This record gives sequence, C-alpha cells and structure tokens, in this order.
Amino acid sequence: MNHVRQYQQSGVASVFKDAIWQAARYGQNGAYEYFTRDRSYRDETLEGQSQIVGDYARYKETGVLPVYAVDGKRQTIGAAALERWSSGSGAYGK
Repeated sequence: MNHVRQYQQSGVASVFKDAIWQAARYGQNGAYEYFTRDRSYRDETLEGQSQIVGDYARYKETGVLPVYAVDGKRQTIGAAALERWSSGSGAYGK
C-alpha cells in the first residue's frame, strides 16, 4: 500500500526514476535496508520507506519486532528505533 501512496504523491515517472537510481546506488537489497542508514522517513529510499511501514504495521499488529540478517549478522530492530524511523510515515497516525 505504501507504494500506491508514493505513486499518487510523486507520479509514476518520478518513482520509477528514483527506484532505478536507488537500486544502482544500494544494490539489489540495499535500498530496503533502512536500518543500515540513519535517516528520517522522508529522506529514506522509496523501498526503505515501504519496508519501514511494513515492519511498523507488523509490530503494531503482532508485537513482533523485525529481525534481519546483514552480512551474515542477525540484527533485531528495537521498538524505539522503529518508532523513530516510522515518524512521518502516516502509518498508525505517525
């Protein structure tokens, strides 16, 4: 659902251009790895924004915090960090 909102706000051409640039810069999965960058929601990649919203929704609905493997290392996203990253997303009134 977050991608639909991104298309509505920025237009298909803008989102497509940004997605290509971000994939080239961060690699195949890197654009999704918001937790490796210290950015606000607004400044995060399009894929990172959508990952944040998905992770936050899962956390709010189930209480389960996201866990990722980056470079073979397990990384759990803390509740406070997830709250901070989701600020400005519009998800759950953020």
